[in-house]
Amino acid sequence: MKKRFLFLLVGLNLLLVSSVSMSIAWFLGSLRLTVNDILIKIDVDADLKISTDDNLEYAKDSLTEDDFGKVEGFIPVSSMLSEGSGWINDASNEKPSFIAQYKTGFRKDPQAKFANKGFFSKRFFLFSDHDMFVTFDSEKTTIKPNVRVNEAKAIEKAEDLTNKKIKEIAEDEIETLGIEDESEKQEIYERVKTERTEDLFESYRVSTLNSLNKIEDSLRISILDYENLTNSNYTIIDPKKSEDPVVFGGRLSTSIRKDYFDYYSDHDESDLKETLFGEILDQDHDIVYLPPATEDVPAEGEHTCFNAGTRKGVRALDMEDLKNNVTFAVEQSISPEVADVSKHSGNENEGYLIELLPNIPHPITLSVYLEGWDRDNVDATQEAAFDMSIHFKLYRQGDFK
Repeated sequence: MKKRFLFLLVGLNLLLVSSVSMSIAWFLGSLRLTVNDILIKIDVDADLKISTDDNLEYAKDSLTEDDFGKVEGFIPVSSMLSEGSGWINDASNEKPSFIAQYKTGFRKDPQAKFANKGFFSKRFFLFSDHDMFVTFDSEKTTIKPNVRVNEAKAIEKAEDLTNKKIKEIAEDEIETLGIEDESEKQEIYERVKTERTEDLFESYRVSTLNSLNKIEDSLRISILDYENLTNSNYTIIDPKKSEDPVVFGGRLSTSIRKDYFDYYSDHDESDLKETLFGEILDQDHDIVYLPPATEDVPAEGEHTCFNAGTRKGVRALDMEDLKNNVTFAVEQSISPEVADVSKHSGNENEGYLIELLPNIPHPITLSVYLEGWDRDNVDATQEAAFDMSIHFKLYRQGDFK
């Protein structure tokens, strides 16, 4: 029988206007993300009250950042080890435990530690004076790049990159021609500036803007709720969910000053091996390495923390064997459409669904963070700005038949 849903509310509006500066390697603890101008607003209708306290006396129709406090800064973190560490099944935890950045990968067993900053995570309580169900609203939840702010940043970056490139081109020509006269040097610089400024600027502007507008690709929304009606205490929503899973493991290049994957010395400097990072669930046999590289092997394409080369003398991981031998944990995320129970006929075993009982506070922790193991989480999105609006919708208990 077709389900009827009486939508009473777009229950939660969370607006984030953020400026984000991202390192090339999300796990470098010395490099920080910064977040500015955050606006958080929660709106409810007469059928629902919301509060940061479990006392109904303090519940009201809306909350602002004055109730939640400001986010101090975003640093890429990860939901890896959620199951392995056991916190996810301990109802005494009021907030999720995220994994912080790796300090270094130049050791055999790089240590992952829990993060205590770098993400938005707030607990609040929902109240209703009668029975209701609440689910995630996939249609009215949006994460969009702030094109106006990003355009201004792209112009600023393009101007800087263009000036540097023009200087570089002019200096190369001067060196090639062996020119020493200062007036002749200036003439070459002015000519290069006249000939190349327009096309270089536009190329840099477009590529920078495209990169800045990809900030949304690695953002996550998560809901910690030990009293929900679905199969998991912890729901991770990936607004850009694709068929390719986010794998919590592999090779990494943790230094912006080096173009190769991290490696360590197993016994001495003559036995160098690439470092294996991540959360391993199963392994059939010992890790297999290739013979030492006889020369530096450059990355194929742009260097990022996930795409790098192999240094001369280092034994690279045998990636084909690794694929067949090691099972890494993967991110347990769902798309907004799956989180929205109304999109699959009210099946309470899927998505996110809670029941509100009359005047009984229902605790829920909402988090927003950057997933460090997402392959889109690289330095190309430095200083990006985005707007986020998160919605929940409510409908009466009697509408589930």
